Amino acid sequence: MNIWFYLWALISLGLLGFSAWTYLILFKQKKAWRDFAKKHKLRIKSAAFMQSPKVGGIYKDYTIGIFTSEHEVERGTSSRKMTAIEIELDSRMPISGAFASGGLTTITQAMNFSEEFKPSFACWNSDNIARGDDRAVMEEYFTKERAEALCTLMEKKNAWVILIFKGNDMLLRLDTPDPFETQGKLTATVDALIDVAKALELGKSEAATLKSILTRRNTGAPKVDISEKEMQSIGLELEEDTAHAQPDVEIDIKEEPPEEKS
Repeated sequence: MNIWFYLWALISLGLLGFSAWTYLILFKQKKAWRDFAKKHKLRIKSAAFMQSPKVGGIYKDYTIGIFTSEHEVERGTSSRKMTAIEIELDSRMPISGAFASGGLTTITQAMNFSEEFKPSFACWNSDNIARGDDRAVMEEYFTKERAEALCTLMEKKNAWVILIFKGNDMLLRLDTPDPFETQGKLTATVDALIDVAKALELGKSEAATLKSILTRRNTGAPKVDISEKEMQSIGLELEEDTAHAQPDVEIDIKEEPPEEKS
């Protein structure tokens, strides 16, 4: 037989095998997502036969969403499908901004936030991006604990992560090529995202602190962070200002004798 026939047969078998594997993974994925939604009483929206479903609802007090995301690659000539998991945070930031890694950095850059800063923490990868409308607020918010929690997600192999806040929305999202074809894998990943979301939430007084920083910068009022002890160590003390104090004046009021009546 012709060698081209064997080559054609080999390619055909390879394509059939790949298609069968894809169908099997998709079938397992649909079942795992459906079982996860049913177990936790979440909404599930079935899609076309060759498409993944959508899952949404309240899970462990957080609004979540699970769906297939599609990203353009190579200047729009092709696309890449990934699994997206979104967690809506309860906090509200006083500015708009984002921390992102992987392919989601392009989304952050396209949003034209006015300022960028580079966190100094060891876990922060220089390929990641942090941009927002006010650098001082971003730096105050992004503590070491929050950086380490977010970097834990960003370090996952082939995963893209974004924490974005704008207006009344604050969202943590993970995009990964993992189809999550088992309920156990899906549950573990969603739980890990919720743990990170909790670390990223604002504390009770933090919202007011961030707003005060924003207000000071907007009004141009200088901020001086120095304690009384530090001032004394460099020869400064808080003393009563006597430079413009009014002197003590004694007023001698003499009574005039009453006029005599004629």
